[in-house]
Amino acid sequence: MVLAKYFLLLVFLQAIQPPKDILVTVKTMVQSIKNGHDAEALKQIDIASMSAFLLEDYTGPSTNQQQAEFASLLSSYVSKYIFSKLHDNFKQAVSIDYGAPEINKDAAGLLSTFKIDNPLKKQEVKLKYSLIKTKKGWKVTDFTFAGDRPVLANLRDDKIRPLLKAGGLSNVINEMRKEQ
Repeated sequence: MVLAKYFLLLVFLQAIQPPKDILVTVKTMVQSIKNGHDAEALKQIDIASMSAFLLEDYTGPSTNQQQAEFASLLSSYVSKYIFSKLHDNFKQAVSIDYGAPEINKDAAGLLSTFKIDNPLKKQEVKLKYSLIKTKKGWKVTDFTFAGDRPVLANLRDDKIRPLLKAGGLSNVINEMRKEQ
């Protein structure tokens, strides 16, 4: 009887503790970006979910080949533009503090605060990571700097939607190729 109660207590405690792999995913990505290992950082990202979000309201024609190329180009975009912006901030950070993950079924958010000790300006930057639980564990799907909209929402609204409207998915892909 005591063993059964102990087992139930362990199950309950595991259920209320946030999964450590959320923090591991984000920390691995942050360290990889900080050290310039973009390929490793990209392993912590769910490009398929990002692609789906960016194209969520597109109803025009597309082939599997176009969707695959879009995802590939998006990976390059994330590495070239988003990681490069984060790299500079992470490189200057003297410390990074992580809050407790906010979990809602298969989605989570994790807030980090990194302190930048620049000789010209000391500052704290708050960055929230959005994650989803996949078959391969927790993966990052978006980033939000405090006081701003999510990075993907800005990308979708400012770049992707106008390009889709002007010429469909092939137009988006052509423009993304040019930025390579």
